[in-house]
Amino acid sequence: MSELVDALLRFCRAGTLSERALGELDTAVATILLEQSQAAAAAGVALERTLEPGLAVLCPVTLLQSISQNLLSNAVKYTAGRPEAKVTVRVVREKGHALLEVADNGPGMSEQSRAALFTPFFRAPDARRLPGYGLGLATTKRLVEAHGGSIEVKSVLGAGTQVTVRLPLAGLAPVTAAA
Repeated sequence: MSELVDALLRFCRAGTLSERALGELDTAVATILLEQSQAAAAAGVALERTLEPGLAVLCPVTLLQSISQNLLSNAVKYTAGRPEAKVTVRVVREKGHALLEVADNGPGMSEQSRAALFTPFFRAPDARRLPGYGLGLATTKRLVEAHGGSIEVKSVLGAGTQVTVRLPLAGLAPVTAAA
């Protein structure tokens, strides 16, 4: 019950702009990749990464890590057990934005599930066998949008899912931690 309450609190707080601190998206993602690498290895999921350095965005590093954690843990969780399971993570600069892209070759999802994906407490029928509350992606979307970004999901049933987060670049020299 306390985990559900914590998840609800994170969801409620996610819709507001946090302090105006700089964080490097690549550094936040690298930290989460380090944490997720053990879970991925234990689940037989290969992790591939491309991280362009120095992509500063106006979002605290802790929130960037929260966004990354949700996307990466979902990709590993839903890809585990598949033949040649693989999750690919890219952090790159694109037209004034820092892009975080997490793609997997997991089971994918139906159009109906994809349409409801960011609804609080939504759990796709195939996902109900796995742990979760249905708040992770709803919270992630609120965090991204509160910091001027966008999130997009492409998925093909039986072939995998790709989630792309776009956050505006801060336009300043790279920083090494939240300012």
